[in-house]
Amino acid sequence: ASLDPDDLILAQAALHLVNTCTGKYPMLMF
Repeated sequence: ASLDPDDLILAQAALHLVNTCTGKYPMLMF
């Protein structure tokens, strides 16, 4: 499954936000 550039940006932004809150990156399944 391919992701659109905008989806990648949103995913990275969400991941960064979660990382900021939890201090670690969650496992993401695409």
